[in-house]
Amino acid sequence: MLKHCLVALVLAFSAFTSLAEEAVTKQQQPLINVDMTLDLDGMEQYAEQATQSLESISDSLQAIVDNPNLSDDQKQALDKTINSVNQLTLSTTQTLRGLPDALEQSRVAFKQTSQTLMDDLQFKLIVVLCAIVLVIVLALVAIYLLILKPMQQTLVRATGNISSMAQSIQITAEALKVSTEKQQQIMDFIETTETKPKA
Repeated sequence: MLKHCLVALVLAFSAFTSLAEEAVTKQQQPLINVDMTLDLDGMEQYAEQATQSLESISDSLQAIVDNPNLSDDQKQALDKTINSVNQLTLSTTQTLRGLPDALEQSRVAFKQTSQTLMDDLQFKLIVVLCAIVLVIVLALVAIYLLILKPMQQTLVRATGNISSMAQSIQITAEALKVSTEKQQQIMDFIETTETKPKA
């Protein structure tokens, strides 16, 4: 009986774990799907306007530098300003061009992190479910060993005692029957001897 229960529990447990593994393998899509997009049209327009404005400022400053009325110090200061504006234009353009790549890297990192999180949650859920099944199996085994098996032994002993009592009653009934038959024979013998005339 215990072997049959254990075999049934092992089969149920193995079926449960195989179903859990199938669920994990079938679920390739993440539970949370975040789509990160960036509106590059607006940023490109902004970058183009900023570049044009900075180029316009640079051209205006260059025209001022070309003015013969400026001193050498003023020309050097304007040259530095033009170089700074050109560097600002270049760095702004490079930054805006690098945004899609940075966004893609962030999206990939976020996707990997969310997938790792989901895998971890699935693993923990499977571990918890396996622990629950193990606790249930142990509880069933404990119930069998502590309650059902002693009760079964008590019932077997009680059945054996009842069988012994039945045999004793049967023997007593047979003895009573034999005794009744003997008593009847004695009574018949007494009656026959009393009814015979004395000589």
